[in-house]
Amino acid sequence: MSHFNEVSRLPAVILVLFVLNFLIFGAIYWYRSSPAMLGVAALVFLVGLLLVVVTLSVSITPEGINYKLAPFHFNLRHWDWEQVQKAELLKISALADFGGWGLRYSKTHGCGYITQGDWGLKVKTSDGQKFVVSINRPEELRRFLKEHHLESRVVF
Repeated sequence: MSHFNEVSRLPAVILVLFVLNFLIFGAIYWYRSSPAMLGVAALVFLVGLLLVVVTLSVSITPEGINYKLAPFHFNLRHWDWEQVQKAELLKISALADFGGWGLRYSKTHGCGYITQGDWGLKVKTSDGQKFVVSINRPEELRRFLKEHHLESRVVF
């Protein structure tokens, strides 16, 4: 295996909640025919549509770490291993550690690119930036790092 690739989306429960919100606001609009409610229903629909297309792509190679949170990033973000001061594979809770899913911020962990899963790769770069990307297959990532003699770069 020459690289570790993973693509993940937001948890389905988030999408279901937004669909329910849209249906509730749509029903209220239908019943009351209020222009304000139409605006709220349209906004809920657009946010829900945005959530459907949120995708986190993570690729880890012998050269470095690449990630992209579409539609917020247009290009892959790349960090060479030489730029990585510390990397740690850790158990995370989207709600407790980041206050939810998507593009988040935490004082402890820095910028979070959080989708489904209970694991994250926490990275601190040589210029002091910190970020976490969600990882759904931690064992496969560990195997890849060992195969390519990169286990010394990541704390498990």
